[in-house]
Amino acid sequence: MSAGRKRVEMLQAALAPLQSKFRPAVYRAVDEELDEAASVRHSSPERRRHLLQVFHFCRALDTALKEVIEINGTNPEKTLGRCFRQMLPPPKGEMSLINQSQYDNFYADVCEPRNRFMHEANAFPNSEYETAIHVGNIAACFCEVLKFV
Repeated sequence: MSAGRKRVEMLQAALAPLQSKFRPAVYRAVDEELDEAASVRHSSPERRRHLLQVFHFCRALDTALKEVIEINGTNPEKTLGRCFRQMLPPPKGEMSLINQSQYDNFYADVCEPRNRFMHEANAFPNSEYETAIHVGNIAACFCEVLKFV
């Protein structure tokens, strides 16, 4: 079993207890996106494989994050960064899901690399190692987000 498949299974295990709280179509979409992240492990060329892994893990995170925000009573924004911002404390000092430090880390470790890879021509993770770093950051964020259901 590859490291990518193990990471996918770990995230699917973290997601599984929330199946009854997510809308069925959303749960299925996140689960299938994680399967896609594992299935591209043998794609070529190598730079495409790296990009697809980041892409599919990000799509799973993005979809799960929007569902979590909705479960918590807010209409989610369209972009990943704005969804993270929605989890910060509102101006009135009410309860928040994350603090400013977590937001800064999520933005720097997940949003910025994702935006570069998705929106800049010829931008790819440069190696298996770099891909593992990005996917690890996405996975850590994914697990953190699921705590708020």
